[in-house]
Amino acid sequence: MSRRDKKTVAMLKEDNWCPAPITAYGLDDRPERPDMVPGQAMGYYTLEPHKYIGILTAPLSTATYVPDLVLMYPTTNQLRSLMMAVPKEEVETLHTHYFAPSCTYAIVNPMLSGEYWIVLPDPGETARALADDGEMMITIPANKMDALMNRVKEMRERMGRFGLESRLMLHDFPQPDHYIRAFEMWGMDHGEYGEYKI
Repeated sequence: MSRRDKKTVAMLKEDNWCPAPITAYGLDDRPERPDMVPGQAMGYYTLEPHKYIGILTAPLSTATYVPDLVLMYPTTNQLRSLMMAVPKEEVETLHTHYFAPSCTYAIVNPMLSGEYWIVLPDPGETARALADDGEMMITIPANKMDALMNRVKEMRERMGRFGLESRLMLHDFPQPDHYIRAFEMWGMDHGEYGEYKI
């Protein structure tokens, strides 16, 4: 609803229609399973029980509070561009998870670790939260947003836009300068500097 309808939404325990977030967000007590790593339940990490009373979401452009996390649903191409914008010293803090429940891995893990998480939307995300085919989820802790957005702005200034959107199905396409430098070093034929256009 925050994403599609631009609404600010507060969800307490009784507002949930799925058990995973109730457990994961610590909205209820749940005994540990003896076969799981301490601090985990049902195979996923959980927030401290009763530390929070619920979850508050809003579009970033209209939020009246400073969020703990920024959750985006980029296409794979947009995700690649975002990953390229992650500062080099932060690349090691980028984690992935491809199995359900995505609502836990996209929220709890970055809350606990303070690191980036890329998650594959699970069936609930696609069937009920309307994630589109080809979308992923990436969560950025609030304290990392300034550095990431500064890198996005640098890439936009350097390349004229943030993402690589033009598509060229040519066998002899214009080559970026770093391709030309590599081909020169290897003594190979190459295009001309400056002919690559985004």
